[in-house]
Amino acid sequence: MNILFITNKNVNPVIGGIERITYVLAEAFARLHGHRCFSAFTQRLDNCATPFVEELLLEVGHETEMLRNFIRKNSVNVVIAQGADAAVNAIVGQIHDAVSAVPGCKMLFVFHNMPGFEYTRMSKDVLCYRLLHGQDVGYNLKYLVFQTFQPLLRPLLEKQMHSKYRPAYEAADRVVLLTDGFIPGYARCAGVPADGKFYAISNALTFNDRFPMEQYELEKRNEVLWVGRFDDKHKRLSEAIRIWSMVEDDGRFPDWRLRIVGYGSDENYYVSLVRRLGLRNVCFEGKTDSHPFYRSASLYMMTSAFEGFGLVITEALQSGAVPLAYDTFASLHDIIEEGYNGYIFPDGDRRGYADRMLALMADEAARKKMAVQGLAFIEKFSVENITQKWNQLFESI
Repeated sequence: MNILFITNKNVNPVIGGIERITYVLAEAFARLHGHRCFSAFTQRLDNCATPFVEELLLEVGHETEMLRNFIRKNSVNVVIAQGADAAVNAIVGQIHDAVSAVPGCKMLFVFHNMPGFEYTRMSKDVLCYRLLHGQDVGYNLKYLVFQTFQPLLRPLLEKQMHSKYRPAYEAADRVVLLTDGFIPGYARCAGVPADGKFYAISNALTFNDRFPMEQYELEKRNEVLWVGRFDDKHKRLSEAIRIWSMVEDDGRFPDWRLRIVGYGSDENYYVSLVRRLGLRNVCFEGKTDSHPFYRSASLYMMTSAFEGFGLVITEALQSGAVPLAYDTFASLHDIIEEGYNGYIFPDGDRRGYADRMLALMADEAARKKMAVQGLAFIEKFSVENITQKWNQLFESI
């Protein structure tokens, strides 16, 4: 088959989660199934090597014409529009018009986020810090007003959600979500029935290797890892830092470290929070390859307010690190089996989270056993299994 992926940015696996999973799927489709994959995008950030036969940079105002010609020239069978809260969402109508002009071509819209994430509230401490330091004042003032009056604005917000989510539902032959648990939420946001137009396929594993458990004692260190973008509305590193402060206050494990890999607009706030809490064993590693840190980490922390899938959790499991996470998105339960390969806590339960971390720090045998179980558990997300589910979807349309 000939498959065209449409993304906001050009597909570089180090840019972000959508780009990484698109790269993984395209490479696996070609290698395992002989599909020819193409790429179209609205913004080029670099000229990295890609697994695509051909790429297309879309011009604003000419998307329909350019896509229609590209689809015809390359005999594209299926167009996969990869959306979250990016430019692809804004051009689903143009994508639909281009696909509809080519007989036999089908359109799939994949939503790589948690439906309704827009209702997420942000820490007032972070908002105040941003405003006091002149950080994107207009946006943060607007968000402060939004949070304050959210209950009163609910009817207006629901109307806005319908106008945002419904176009993709109407334009696509199928709307693909990352778990069955997201289907009711998307249907509510779009104001449509939770019908057969929805389909669920998890993301595939993104690391090529698996941690060699015979190396566990040699490679694993007394380290806890957090990886992500420094955006507290979404990733909430502030929660991980506050949980870690409880671990340090306990005093039993002075040789353990929290390593933080990432960058973003809230970095100064996080550094000041670590200083304010008097934490000694927190290391900011900056913008760098996270793979070596996964390899050496024994535990992994996720504290996000929402996620579409949580690739960092599967990456931790692939690397033999036991994940702990807040219960804030439905697909988490597809990845972590409570007490078997990780732990899930009610959102905001810092005490329970910290106590479980402390128990795992004290028990290497338990950490190793869960790491072994995690490596076996996540094989259901292998590219072989996930691309087979995609092939079943292609056949169904």
